[in-house]
Amino acid sequence: MDEVKPLLVDLNQIAKIIGMSKGTVRSIIKTDKTFPKPIVFSTRIRRWKMGEINKWYSQVLGEKLPDEEPRKKRKYVRKPKEA
Repeated sequence: MDEVKPLLVDLNQIAKIIGMSKGTVRSIIKTDKTFPKPIVFSTRIRRWKMGEINKWYSQVLGEKLPDEEPRKKRKYVRKPKEA
């Protein structure tokens, strides 16, 4: 039976999927203007659309997210701004 993939993901899931620590993901959320905006359910509950995370990941890091396994830990390197 196929595993059901979530449409909404939390910070922990994003960190696991893209292979970065939660702290790094929090820093990216604060500093990267292109990172998708969350859906806010309450002051403590935020979720992001998986499709938007996939799109951001491919634009910023230049590759697609894996379908099955979480990524190995990697360093976030921001692309230089174009003039």
